[in-house]
Amino acid sequence: MKQGNIVCEPNSSIGIENLFGALVEREEKKMDVIIPTRDMGNYLSPINIGTGSFEPMPYSGLAFTAGSELEGETRTFIPSEFFLERFGAWADISQTYMRKMIGKVKVARNNVQESYVELMRAHDTARLAEGNGVRGNDLDKVIKKENEASQMFNYYSSELNNLNKFLFEQVSHFFDYPATTRFDKDGNAPAHSRQLFRMLKNEGGDGSIRTMLSSKYKLLDDMPAIDALTRALENDLSGGGFYLDSAHVSNTSTRMKFVNTNLAVEIDGHPVNYMLDVVNSEVGSTSFKINQGYFYQWCTNGAIRQQITRAIHVGLSKDEFHSQDTLKKEGELLWAQIGDAVQASMTQETMDKMAVEINNAKAVKFNQPELLAKDVTKKFKLSDYEGNSFLANLNKDSHQFGMNQWGASNALTTVAKSVKDYDRATELEQAGATLLAVPESYFTKHNKEVHVVPAGDVWERMES
Repeated sequence: MKQGNIVCEPNSSIGIENLFGALVEREEKKMDVIIPTRDMGNYLSPINIGTGSFEPMPYSGLAFTAGSELEGETRTFIPSEFFLERFGAWADISQTYMRKMIGKVKVARNNVQESYVELMRAHDTARLAEGNGVRGNDLDKVIKKENEASQMFNYYSSELNNLNKFLFEQVSHFFDYPATTRFDKDGNAPAHSRQLFRMLKNEGGDGSIRTMLSSKYKLLDDMPAIDALTRALENDLSGGGFYLDSAHVSNTSTRMKFVNTNLAVEIDGHPVNYMLDVVNSEVGSTSFKINQGYFYQWCTNGAIRQQITRAIHVGLSKDEFHSQDTLKKEGELLWAQIGDAVQASMTQETMDKMAVEINNAKAVKFNQPELLAKDVTKKFKLSDYEGNSFLANLNKDSHQFGMNQWGASNALTTVAKSVKDYDRATELEQAGATLLAVPESYFTKHNKEVHVVPAGDVWERMES
């Protein structure tokens, strides 16, 4: 199974402890603000801090300064890439257009940073040559290289500054003229005219704006989610054999994968255990989901099989009509229901059903791995690296699995461990389980019939 940015160890509580530590650190920085769209300028004002800087802020040179209504020591907030996409959708800017714009800014920023490194290297080389007494044509070549590096840096800096300026103008316009301007007879903005800004603050430094959401967004945050899960699974966690095997906390989501060694079936002489996959987002990139799957101990491959339960982030409006106590009870009911769903799924009966599927898959053979790899690459939109790795795994592990559907599924989940991106690895773990469930015909069409000539016929032909 792919390991995330949280250190976990098999059959240990260290994974849960490290995950709690990372989330507690983030909890201390959280700041949620409901901002009426017509009063945005009193809370945040866009500024362009990228101009003239060789090391621009994340994603762009765009930033926001805190207005009179925003309390706290943090006075400057850097927008995340995800926030800019959300803002674009709210401001009726095409999401495709906004993504392309953000992509251009990221490319330009990388070009500036790389060209700056080259400029510094060329500058050091030129100064060193002068200090060592290099003269004539040799010195001219070194200085020429330095000038070329300087021109390239200036070109990319200008490109980035222009993109930053354009992005700043787009955002500034919609802060001045909000998309939602309908108010009641008393001049109050309705609930849909208030936006939830989820932010992180820093003492003595720049904060960040994580996302912009409807005020009806249900706060199914990571800490209460993990707290509810650990309470629901308290007996399993304390009894041993149930542990956090992998976890990853990113800017847009948190993912946790638990393994239960107390629930197992034996395949090819090796244990296959129950796996629980939990994903959540505090910024609206995904709903809260719990999936079940299996973990093959022999090759440490994890496969995500199917969804157990799901909760969307839509609930009561966070305004004067609903108290914090009401909102809290709304969340507690949900966590209780989720705990029940997990307990109902995590049984030996579930594992026995998985064992039947795996054993049936072992009987489905193929003998043309190259053609299967082409089909799988197309079906799951694998990159060249992923497709080639899948084929290599098919051939490398054929002595263990044989050329069958179960082996193909494991070949794909093995690829997941080698890719850099954790979310992509999770997609491949889901694809591996999907491949285990496709119809038999998907594999048998890759069987090439081999014509066998009886030995007697061969000798007769040789004699004649």
